[in-house]
Amino acid sequence: MSEVLVRAFSLILIMFSGYIIKRIGWVGKEHFSIFSKIVLRYTLPCAIITSFNSMQVDTTLLIYTIIGVGINVIAAAVGYMTGRAKGRREQAFHILNTGSFNIGAFTLPYISSFLGAEGVVRTSLFDVGNSIGAAGINYSLAKSLADETKKITLLGIMKNMLTSVIFCTYLGMFLLRLLDISFPTPVITFTGIVGQANTFLAMLMIGIGFELNIDRRRLRKVITILGSRYLITSSVILLIYLFLPIPIEGKRIFSIVLFSPIAAMTAGFTQEIDGDVTTSSFMTSLSTIISIIIITSLLVITS
Repeated sequence: MSEVLVRAFSLILIMFSGYIIKRIGWVGKEHFSIFSKIVLRYTLPCAIITSFNSMQVDTTLLIYTIIGVGINVIAAAVGYMTGRAKGRREQAFHILNTGSFNIGAFTLPYISSFLGAEGVVRTSLFDVGNSIGAAGINYSLAKSLADETKKITLLGIMKNMLTSVIFCTYLGMFLLRLLDISFPTPVITFTGIVGQANTFLAMLMIGIGFELNIDRRRLRKVITILGSRYLITSSVILLIYLFLPIPIEGKRIFSIVLFSPIAAMTAGFTQEIDGDVTTSSFMTSLSTIISIIIITSLLVITS
C-alpha cells in the first residue's frame, strides 16, 4: 500500500511542480499547447505501443473493453445534455471532461499491487475500450461540436476520429495483438525510452494549465461535471455488481477503475478544441486527489 500511495502522491507533486515553474516564470500558460502536442502526438502513442506490444488479448475478457467504450459513450451523452443550454462549445467541453479514465499512469499500480497479473490484463483491456471511447468517439464528437461553422455529420465525426493519433494507436495495437503480431525489439526499445517520459510530461502539463484562483462560474461547472461523472460511475458499478455475470474479482476491478481520475490527455484535448484549459486542468487535479481517497478506501474495505 505504501508504494502505491507514494506513486499517487508523486503524480500530485509533479502537477504541483508544473504550477510552480509557471508561477516563477520558467514557462508560461501559452506553453501549455506545446506540452500538449508532445504528449498527445509523441510520448503517449509511444507509451501505448510499448505497453501493448506484449499483451495477450483473451477474447473471453472483451467485456472489459466493451464496458470501457460504453461508459465513455454514456458520459458523452450526459455531457451533451448538461452543456446543451450554453451552446455547442460548452457541450464539447462537457463531453471531453465528463468521461475518460487515467488508467496507465494512476490506477494500474493499484491493480498490479493488489490484484496481480490477471487484474492487470483485465484492466488493460478496459483501458483499450476507455481510450477508444475517450480518444475516439468522445474526442471526435467534441471536435465536431466545437467547430460551430460546420454542421455535425457522421462523416465529419469519423474524420475527426481518424485524425486522433491516440485513437489510431490504441486501435492499431489492439488489432495487432488480436492477430498476435508484435513489433521487433529495436522499435520497442525506442518507444520505451520515449514512452517513459509520458507520465511526467502529462502531469507537468496539467500543472502548467492549473490555476488556484478559480472563479465561481468555473467552480459551478466543476461541481456539475464531477457530480455527473461520479453519479454515472457509481450507478454503473452498482449495475455491474447486481447484474453482470463475472467473477467477484472482476467486479472489484470495475469498482476501482471506474473511480480513476480524469485522464491527463483530456486537458490536451480541451486545448485542441480551444476550450477552457484552466477548468479542465483544475478538474483533472481535483479528481486525482478524490481518486486517491476513494480507491485507497475501497482497497482497505475490500481487502
